[in-house]
Amino acid sequence: KRQRTGYNDFTPVASEASPRPSVLDPTSPTAPWAEPVNGIANQSSLLQEWQTNPFGTHPMLVADLISVFFKHVPETAYCMFPEGPFKAWVLSVSEKSADDMMLVYTILALGTVFSLKSEHKSFGARFAAVSRFACDNSRFSLQLVQSRVLLALYYFANNNAEDAWDFCGAALRAASGLKLNLEMEKTDDAYRKSYPYGLTRAGFAECRRRTFWSCYLMDRFNGFCSGHLSIVQSDDVFLRLPCDVKSFESQLDIQNPYFDPATPPIQNINWTIGSMAYLINITTIWGHVMANVYRTSQRPSPTTTRNSFPAFYADATRRLRIWNDALPACYTFSAENLARASSEGKLGTFMMMHTVYNTTAMKLNRYIQQYNLTNSQ
Repeated sequence: KRQRTGYNDFTPVASEASPRPSVLDPTSPTAPWAEPVNGIANQSSLLQEWQTNPFGTHPMLVADLISVFFKHVPETAYCMFPEGPFKAWVLSVSEKSADDMMLVYTILALGTVFSLKSEHKSFGARFAAVSRFACDNSRFSLQLVQSRVLLALYYFANNNAEDAWDFCGAALRAASGLKLNLEMEKTDDAYRKSYPYGLTRAGFAECRRRTFWSCYLMDRFNGFCSGHLSIVQSDDVFLRLPCDVKSFESQLDIQNPYFDPATPPIQNINWTIGSMAYLINITTIWGHVMANVYRTSQRPSPTTTRNSFPAFYADATRRLRIWNDALPACYTFSAENLARASSEGKLGTFMMMHTVYNTTAMKLNRYIQQYNLTNSQ
């Protein structure tokens, strides 16, 4: 799909498989499937596996990999699901839709990457092939967004940057199509009578919210870390910040403050703000700094930025200082908090937010064109 006229080897092209004017029925054994996928298996066998619940055939394998998913996969990915309710749903014989099975296979594929058991590795490519086949033949749904962004991480972890970029972009397009950047009450999901994964209405609203935030973070890191543009503009996000893990696990109806791209300090009066909210805010500042670096480097004339950069620099510096100073005591960088985060299995997010903070400050001060500096500077 990427090797068509007008695109070079490094041009990311979003997946065009969904939605289709007429989507093939995944339950039809006579659907006109095409050639084999990636040489792994033919389409009909992938279709058959997509229709099969792996928990029914490999219960121990599924149990192991779902545990790996929540233990070793980065929190920016597994944060989309409440661990207790979601694991109970996966490890059950309850009826699951085609979209559900697509997501289950995606999670299993990602689990094989982070598993410490060598016998799990051989299942990864097969599960990923089933997931990719399902993604290419599904309509827009929350499960499709989640599957695409998790596949992006799967390919990134397997050193396949092109497919990682491709699926990340495809996830964002589907998220946009489903209006995941808005609170549920402002979308068609407000009229739902039932919710996936056995969640309550409040649990689904937070799952939906966190799915977008996972895409948002993946977009920022997958884009600017490689020198490409990110897709989502922070000014177009009208969501509440994610709640803390305990509230999500209990599926409580938490009314956290709305995300503000200006990055003011978070008013955490009721202590329902989780570490992900602070990571989102510092990543937003990082995105603004990297976008400024990118745009400035592409402009042929300094006249358009000579007067604007000092104001941008002062604003970015102020936002960084406010973010760091407003961190709750449990999230400030210290040896004690580092040890606590490690013992609780939350080291990834804790280290990520502070890494992004320091990297943003370095980028802000490193990429300054000479005409913006005084002689003494």
